[in-house]
Amino acid sequence: MRNLILLLMVVCVAHTARHSLKNFYTVSTGVSNFPEFVFLGVIDDTEFCYCNISKTIVEGKSDWFKEWLQNQDNFKSFQEMCFGQGAKDTKIALSDFMLDLNLHEVLPTVSLLQKTPSSPVSCHATGFYPESAVMFWRRSEEEIHEGVEHRDILPNHDETFQMETVLDVSLIPLEDWGKYDCVFQLYGVSNDIITPLDKTIIKTNQKESISTAAPIAASLVFVVLIIIAVIIYIYFRKKDSHNSTELTASLNQET
Repeated sequence: MRNLILLLMVVCVAHTARHSLKNFYTVSTGVSNFPEFVFLGVIDDTEFCYCNISKTIVEGKSDWFKEWLQNQDNFKSFQEMCFGQGAKDTKIALSDFMLDLNLHEVLPTVSLLQKTPSSPVSCHATGFYPESAVMFWRRSEEEIHEGVEHRDILPNHDETFQMETVLDVSLIPLEDWGKYDCVFQLYGVSNDIITPLDKTIIKTNQKESISTAAPIAASLVFVVLIIIAVIIYIYFRKKDSHNSTELTASLNQET
């Protein structure tokens, strides 16, 4: 659906059932080789005016409208309607339509990431649409800029987006972490996603390393114990053998 969104708005006006006016507004996004905005006016099923924002075309389709456009004030008014407010209003309508559509399909997730306990903490949001989103760090509900790095919004393979904002925590005392949180705001959505700076919810490679190292260390201890046991067994066996030899030699001498 996000590959091709085409919105067609038709405005019809009839006057005493003798004439009809239809205005067609077409706006598209994500479609190659297709005009972003097109307007077509039709009276009594006959085209009389047309404009194409991609090719900056403004033209009359009927003789009377061509004559009307020869007046520079009329031409500028029609051009402004096409490329100015008309295109803007229709794009807003498309944006609202896409937002309503995708709010039911796309749910953004926000996570805190950290490579090591001394590394900066990254607030990472993914799976959101459209890309009109902002994310920032704040302290005691006030946005901060020092020690913060904002990175570019990047596309995902499913045509959603991801972004991250990094906070340098090296100068923040651990007891002050509770004063900080990450705020993610998506255009058109009233509820922000607020994620507190909390070590217990941070995803880090360090935890994975510790969990992996524990069984490895246990295995090494087990191997060392086996080696020690083998050495002790060999030692005492040799000692017993030596004592047995001495006892046999002593008995032979007495005999």
